[in-house]
Amino acid sequence: MENKMDNQVYVSMMMESLQKKKQILSSLYAGTKEQENLLLETELDVDRFSELIEEKGQGIDELESLDGGFDILFKKLEKELMANRASYSSEIETMKSLIRDITDLSTKIQVLEKRNHDRFQSYMSGEKERFRKANASQQTAMTYAKNMAGAHKPGNSYFVNETK
Repeated sequence: MENKMDNQVYVSMMMESLQKKKQILSSLYAGTKEQENLLLETELDVDRFSELIEEKGQGIDELESLDGGFDILFKKLEKELMANRASYSSEIETMKSLIRDITDLSTKIQVLEKRNHDRFQSYMSGEKERFRKANASQQTAMTYAKNMAGAHKPGNSYFVNETK
């Protein structure tokens, strides 16, 4: 009887884990969507973009932790769930539904991440080109200043003395 009760607790923990995972993925999707919006603006808010990367990193860490816990519980209960499928039918259906939702969210995030990656690469190319042009302009100005500094030597006046 106690083993049945433990199994029920484990199944509940698995469902809570999937719900938490869905919630985190929804948050990751919202963050990725916000990144997309930032990348579409004419001037990228680099600070906010970096904050979003940090937040998403924390979410991914949480997901990995949840996945590990879920896998441990599933391995522990796999035989029980398969042997007594009818007893756990509503829980199994709920978990299947959550897994479908999680898979859909994961796919949406991957597609959005790919688009954002491409946009970010384009942004970085533009920044690199702008930096290269600024560097070239600065180099030209320095070369001009260096050449002009050595061009005038004492005794070589540019003015003609008309009082001869």
